[in-house]
Amino acid sequence: MDNKILDSTFISRRPLVPVIEFMESGQKVQRHLSADCIIVGRSKQCDISVDDDKLSRNHFMLVRTDGRFEVKDLNSANGLIVNGKRTKKAILTGNDKIVAGKSSFHFMLTREDLNNNKVVLESVSIPQNSFEKRYSPRMPKLTRNNIVIAASLSIIAFALTFMIMGGEKEAKVISATKKAQLKEVITAEQELAGTKLSEEDKIKALNMFKLAEYHFKARNFSLAKRSMEAYFAIVPNSVIAPAFIATCEEAMASNTLADSKLEDLEKEADRRALITKLLEQGGQAMGREAYEEAINIYSKVIDIDEYNNPAYDGILTAQNEIAKQHQKLLESSELEVTPEAQRYAVEMNSAFKAQNYTKAYELANRIIAMGQSKAGRESFISAFKTRQRVIAITNGLFGHMIKEAGLLAKADAEDEAVKIYQRVLAIFPYQKAAKASLDGIFKKRHEQAKLLYAKALVEASYPDIETSNSRLRAIVNLVPASDEYHQKARRLLKKQS
Repeated sequence: MDNKILDSTFISRRPLVPVIEFMESGQKVQRHLSADCIIVGRSKQCDISVDDDKLSRNHFMLVRTDGRFEVKDLNSANGLIVNGKRTKKAILTGNDKIVAGKSSFHFMLTREDLNNNKVVLESVSIPQNSFEKRYSPRMPKLTRNNIVIAASLSIIAFALTFMIMGGEKEAKVISATKKAQLKEVITAEQELAGTKLSEEDKIKALNMFKLAEYHFKARNFSLAKRSMEAYFAIVPNSVIAPAFIATCEEAMASNTLADSKLEDLEKEADRRALITKLLEQGGQAMGREAYEEAINIYSKVIDIDEYNNPAYDGILTAQNEIAKQHQKLLESSELEVTPEAQRYAVEMNSAFKAQNYTKAYELANRIIAMGQSKAGRESFISAFKTRQRVIAITNGLFGHMIKEAGLLAKADAEDEAVKIYQRVLAIFPYQKAAKASLDGIFKKRHEQAKLLYAKALVEASYPDIETSNSRLRAIVNLVPASDEYHQKARRLLKKQS
């Protein structure tokens, strides 16, 4: 048989495959990284879970942005070492050694290689799919006779990518150069003809393939992926299925990104609408000479948008009007300013200068609660300004931490996000964004704990005490001790032990 080295044009068309290699149960394992964000850690919920007591539950993540790969430490206990240097994050070059805990990971960007005048396709472990099955297809070496089979992988990915990018025009246009280089494209029928499957399995597989094509053309990428995974289960050595599945995942990721951007735009529109409404209400309060009410309304605007100039102008105008109304009262009244307010004002200014923003904020609130008549105009206005300064300063101080926590929460690293939010609130308990985000996470976890508790009760009634206790322990780790289901789970665990 005449085995020839495949020309470089074919090799250059084959994509680089991101792979991470590590030891699992004493064996070397390779994982193909198909998603744009992969979490690695000790937790079973991670994309890559490694039994290593020195790893954090969510230790680090691998992120792909615009074709570039980056590794980021998720505030792990033992840190991260990349290519011999301890770091929080690093850009990966495609041949990198990552050390986390006691485990070592080798990140590679691999390409089909030439070996003994033949093209060799290394087998790559496919990650667990939605059917909870693992497929580890062993790809054969390509000789002259089966070059067409391997080449079809590139042309299918190429054609499907054109379909995603939109439109019928791109889907119909395949370059003449590609056609000349690939004279024949393998079909599902040809692939099935070369297998040793029974006729019944061949018919079943072909139906799954056609169903996947139908869903893909209808842009139902999730259903298309599931159908092709079913085909892959019947034909584990398929060369068509991996490219099709990868293309579906890319299309799904693009759709998710578009949905996320749309959601952000909708949130921003809602935010702007709320600000406009509050400014209108503030103006109406000013028209009724309800200046205290106007100040409260404009303060809400500043809480949402700390750089909103109309709100600051409204507050200053309201303060001036209040000063005019009370000028005569303050000059002629026999009421003395409460000494306590003056003491609070001195302590507040000292705390602010010492950057003790929590104490300064609390004292400012006490003075404002007294009102201008009891606290005195100077103390009252000073307290109001101090409170707004504290809000602006703390928003700037903790903004990057809150943003980082939000990204971690979106990447399913909620434990790390919770730690960051709790750290912010431990320093400044009145940080509204951190408190709202933390409450949102705990509310979602409360609902998860509620469902787990119901399942634990059902399993205890079988009885399946072991599974029931496993769910109860998951609840204890999921929600804080103040949650009612944390307490219920502990009581039931004690009862069943």
